[in-house]
Amino acid sequence: KKALPANAQLILGPIEQTLPQFLGNNRTESPIGFASIDVDYYFSTMDAFKTFDGPATAYLPLTTLYFDDTWMEAHNPFCGERLAIDEFNSSHPLRKIAPFTYLRGKRLFKNARWIDQIYTLHIFDHPTRSVIEGDTIAECERGSA
Repeated sequence: KKALPANAQLILGPIEQTLPQFLGNNRTESPIGFASIDVDYYFSTMDAFKTFDGPATAYLPLTTLYFDDTWMEAHNPFCGERLAIDEFNSSHPLRKIAPFTYLRGKRLFKNARWIDQIYTLHIFDHPTRSVIEGDTIAECERGSA
């Protein structure tokens, strides 16, 4: 704790007990721009995803996510973190988690394994992504944007 800068806070404990304290901080002044999901299992990943149920301004419109258990041959969309991602996407029409497909092309070392573990949380209800011309949110919800 002593090594942390003055503007950092360390919150230790089970997600379901510590998440309310974390979310209680004013997230609109310091929106979440990155999250590392390293909880290994489906249920704990679903608990961690409650982080993304706040107001749209609590996040950057594209929030980068790292998942530690999505890259091995045994990891699949039917269990663990990948199932949690699919269920999050099904239950959140205006927030979607997708692989960061353009990252590899931007990297000097394109074969790093971790690149496939980087995802993006798209906050379609974020003010910067809403109604510019027409009904952008409705188009995203229908899947045409």
